[in-house]
Amino acid sequence: MSHGSLENYYKSAFTLTHIHKMFSLTEYENMIPFEKDLYVSLLTEHIEVQKEEMLQEQAKQEALSRRRF
Repeated sequence: MSHGSLENYYKSAFTLTHIHKMFSLTEYENMIPFEKDLYVSLLTEHIEVQKEEMLQEQAKQEALSRRRF
């Protein structure tokens, strides 16, 4: 295992088990590699969608506040 993939393993494990509380560490460690990749991919996609929705909402709020003045 290379340094980069070991680092990614720990980052993914931390993100899925502590930040998003999707799995226990034991559940994460018992996953087969493609399951881990799939969940990380789905989470990344979900975060991107949320970010885009947040940016759109901010743009709407800014447009509304400009119309009031």
